[in-house]
Amino acid sequence: MTSEPLKLWIDGQCLQTHSRMRGIGRYVLDLLRSLSTHENDIELQVSLNAAMADSAMAARSLLADIVPAERIHVWHGKAEGGEADFGFTPWRKRSEIALVHHVNQLNPDVALSASPFEGALDPTVPYLGGPLATVRTAAIF
Repeated sequence: MTSEPLKLWIDGQCLQTHSRMRGIGRYVLDLLRSLSTHENDIELQVSLNAAMADSAMAARSLLADIVPAERIHVWHGKAEGGEADFGFTPWRKRSEIALVHHVNQLNPDVALSASPFEGALDPTVPYLGGPLATVRTAAIF
């Protein structure tokens, strides 16, 4: 009996911030490397934030040997900048909704919010799940 692999989506925005080579970014990269060795059991998907185009391209390069290109996705947020500088603006709220919609459309078995604390100083909008989410959500921190 052949079983379907677990479809695991991971919020890759931590690979687009200053955390990418230390802290949570390094941890998530190591986690992805480890999970990728189970390709028959786990189908990895990662999404990056198009609002940070240069860092999205750099993150895509970091992921090149870990996640197949067709499973690296980009979503379009509109947060003006960091929440510490701009506050919880209507555009940040809309970006949160857009990210939830993006993940719902990918329809993974589990959505992993790698770092729900990102976005204080940059336009990252962490995945928080919530009432609009149609997939199970887990968080590392």
